Amino acid sequence: MLEKIWNDPVWSKVIAAGIISCLGILLTFFSVNFQISIIVALLLLFLGHLYYQNRQTVTWNFNGFLGMSAENYTNIRIMSFQATATNQSKKPIREFSTYVINPLTNETYKAFINLNGNLLLPEETNGIPSYAKFGISAPLVEHDANKSFTTGDGLTVEQFFAKIPELEFIFIYDGKIYKKKFDKKENKLIIEQFQNSMSERLSHGPAITRKKPNQRVNLTSKSGVSLRYTLLLSSSYPCR
Repeated sequence: MLEKIWNDPVWSKVIAAGIISCLGILLTFFSVNFQISIIVALLLLFLGHLYYQNRQTVTWNFNGFLGMSAENYTNIRIMSFQATATNQSKKPIREFSTYVINPLTNETYKAFINLNGNLLLPEETNGIPSYAKFGISAPLVEHDANKSFTTGDGLTVEQFFAKIPELEFIFIYDGKIYKKKFDKKENKLIIEQFQNSMSERLSHGPAITRKKPNQRVNLTSKSGVSLRYTLLLSSSYPCR
């Protein structure tokens, strides 16, 4: 909670204003002793500098952090970790790296930048411009980044929890490291939400389906979010 407030673009400004206000109050309080006032002022300036240097300038949205699909609203498959973000800094991010770790096995999964539906490694980009929004995707199964997932790709729910019960996302940039863990409880919750949505859709009655042979599913939208999951949240579903 404290980390979220500390890195929030709005609350960070409130904190900065609070530091300045405290500086003014303390300077007034210690005005009778000039030396103490100088020491307090320098200390507060140092703390303010540390805050500015260490605060996160990239904000993240992890809604729908697992890329999933379902054939005929059943047979759910988990294929990737995904998120969207915004560079809140006035400066572009020139160099960065990002990946996902499986704490159970220490296996790492490369995370790609979603550029208009194309997955690129960080080093294949020109960096992240100031105030730019971007999406990342990290396949959790062997997959050619130049190809779309097929309907049957990915891990079943049982395979997922046996292999990757927990996840840790890491984003390194400008000498800073952002980490966020997703435990089994969080993973289970988002999968259950997806399952419930599929069950609700099934309750609406029969629907048109696509033939299986060579049917490919594009899982990413231009914003970098799973297209299937985005449509799911808006109560509109692609044909299967």
